[in-house]
Amino acid sequence: MGRNNYISLDPREIAYTDLRSRVKDAIDLAVVQARKSNGGYRHGSVLFRGPRVLGLGHNELRHVSWVTSLPGDAGDTNLTDWNVHAEVSCLHNVRKDLTAGADMVVVRIGRSGAIRLSQPCSRCLRTVTRQGVRRVYYSITEDLYGRIDLAALDLPRGGRSRGSGSPLD
Repeated sequence: MGRNNYISLDPREIAYTDLRSRVKDAIDLAVVQARKSNGGYRHGSVLFRGPRVLGLGHNELRHVSWVTSLPGDAGDTNLTDWNVHAEVSCLHNVRKDLTAGADMVVVRIGRSGAIRLSQPCSRCLRTVTRQGVRRVYYSITEDLYGRIDLAALDLPRGGRSRGSGSPLD
C-alpha cells in the first residue's frame, strides 16, 4: 500500500465512523479558516486529536519589517510580505507536546467556494512531521480527501535541523 491513501466522505459510499465524523467536523472548520486567508490562495487547516481542536490556521500574508528590497530587485516585488502557509499558521501557537500524535486537515477553497486540491508542499510536510503530527488529510474535491501517514515518510521527525525548533524555521 502506498504512502498516500484516499478516503471518500460521500455519505452514500461510507458509513461514518467516529474518525470520519471527526475529520468531517475538522474539514468544516478548515473551510471557515480558508475564508480568512488574505492571499491569492485560500487554504485553511485544523489540528485535532479526537474531538479536541488544538489549533486553527489559514494562509496569510505577513509584513516582515526587517526585510528590505535589494538593489536590482524588480520594482513591483514586495519582499516584505511573506506568505505563511495554513499548516504553519495552525501550528504556530500550539505546544509541541500537544502536536505529537495529532492529526491535521488542510483544505483549499476556490473563488466559487468549492473545495479544491490542497496537498501540502514539501516544506509544510517537513514542518508538521518535525512537530510530531501523525497524519494529514488534504482536500482533493468536495467528497474526496487524501491522507498522508507521516510515519511512512522518510522525513526528519522530532529533531531540529536548525534554528529554534519553531514551526516557522
